[in-house]
Amino acid sequence: TRAVVDAFRAERPDIAVKLRHYPMAATHAGLDVGDVDLAVLRLPIVLSDLQTLTLYAEPRVALLPSDHALACQTRIHLADLAGLPWITTAAQDPVWQAHAQPTAQRDKPDASVVVETLDEFLEAVTAGRGVGLAPASASRLYARPGVAFIEVADAEPSVGALAWRREAPDANPTVAEFIRSARLFVHRQRRGQRPKPAAG
Repeated sequence: TRAVVDAFRAERPDIAVKLRHYPMAATHAGLDVGDVDLAVLRLPIVLSDLQTLTLYAEPRVALLPSDHALACQTRIHLADLAGLPWITTAAQDPVWQAHAQPTAQRDKPDASVVVETLDEFLEAVTAGRGVGLAPASASRLYARPGVAFIEVADAEPSVGALAWRREAPDANPTVAEFIRSARLFVHRQRRGQRPKPAAG
């Protein structure tokens, strides 16, 4: 994500790009209420009038207490997590919730532990209150004692995508430029090319 922003900044140093962070439950990261022009979202979600450009996809891992019976495995399957309480957020997007906790018993709302922040999520795992899924990069970015990150062989990947409102590129030339830059960046990455440095 940072590389996409940096590539645009190198092309257009005259345009200020401000980054904002949203709570875990804000699956649309401000796009749904018009707070931002562009957002990097984790798919799948209900897209409505949004368009997207896939930036990356990565496998998902299960977050388990390090003393859990499954924590000694190198790879598990979703069926291994069936019946366990899930840790989730208050996100209202049903597509996201089905992706985030694919074996949850949705007819038992008290079977899920609802958290607001990433720290609360990790603390709930450490305390043995439930399990959760996360992108594989979480094992590198958020490693901490008491939490095991185990590959889930049959979990759908986590997809990171640039998203914008359908009418935004026509209404805002800067948004259109950023999308064009991001498309070029993704194309170069897939071909194994490095972005060219800015002139001057």
